[in-house]
Amino acid sequence: QRLTFQTLQNISSPTMTTFTMLLGIFSVILSLSNGSGNFTYPNELPSNPLVAASPLFQLVSPYLHEFETPQIIRMAAMHAPAFWNCMAVYHPTLLDALTNERPIVVASDDIIRDYGTDETKLLCSIYAFLIIDIYNIPEFKPAAITFLESYGLDPQYLEINADVLSCSDFYDENACLQEIAGNYGFVPDIMASIIAYQNINYLNNDGWNADGKIGTNGKQCTANCRAYGDTTNYKPCTKDPTRWQPMIEDNGKGFFYHYDHVVPHIGQTAKLRLLSREELEDRTAPNPGYDYDLETDLVIDRLADLATNDTMKMLVEYFDDKLNVAGLIFTLPELLDLSYSEYMVFATGWTATE
Repeated sequence: QRLTFQTLQNISSPTMTTFTMLLGIFSVILSLSNGSGNFTYPNELPSNPLVAASPLFQLVSPYLHEFETPQIIRMAAMHAPAFWNCMAVYHPTLLDALTNERPIVVASDDIIRDYGTDETKLLCSIYAFLIIDIYNIPEFKPAAITFLESYGLDPQYLEINADVLSCSDFYDENACLQEIAGNYGFVPDIMASIIAYQNINYLNNDGWNADGKIGTNGKQCTANCRAYGDTTNYKPCTKDPTRWQPMIEDNGKGFFYHYDHVVPHIGQTAKLRLLSREELEDRTAPNPGYDYDLETDLVIDRLADLATNDTMKMLVEYFDDKLNVAGLIFTLPELLDLSYSEYMVFATGWTATE
């Protein structure tokens, strides 16, 4: 199915703002055969690199909102390595975003020369990050399937390819994966499957305990396991007013509760993308010398202003939603007129820092 940006000319401007980038993903022509054979690669350039980010905010955001901020950052930040690695596998020199080495699978020289286009990389990216999101948020899968089917794309590529899964040990089986990729002609969906497989392998070993398989004692959990559960037996310092305190909340109907923590263990156990654990722990900062009495008064003054200022209330509500903030940041590439590749450099650097 072919969709072009001309298709959107009859849509009103507000709707364009929401959907132009999203639909632009599918301004490509793609026909794939199963196994080795004749392959046709996408050959039309989407006019706006932001199409790569749009599905995140249009499709996944409602599901991400169910999570706490650290988990949102963890899941959203895995899109950039997928985008980047879909460039690296079709490029002669780019390094892997997760390993800082050449990707374990790369397309052949003739494929890179003839088909290493932004369109090829973009379609690879879309399939890869949808696979990753479905892994993180299984309930997202029906929406992803409907989304792809509405544009004539095959939802079978939302599953990691069975041949890819047959290479059991990911990092020790790069020859196996390279052979499989070659058998499929290095087309975007097979490369996406391999890249998603790599990202999921990373997530399974990133120290967040997303599957709850580690208990609070740091050993394997055998019963009542909880996703993202603490692995360090963390206890809030309730007697120290300068330390974080559990927030008390209620349902407005007399039921009060507080939560003990939000992934406190990641400070000790999570993988770092840019620094080693030693480099992080060796870093120091000067004592800021806060005057807590003065700062407390300033907070009270600001809250008094907020009580009567509807504009400030709206801004607080807006910026309290971290996905809103991310959406604003992702408009910078368009304002700066970045190319697709420049945009990927921007997105990868930003999310790695977070």
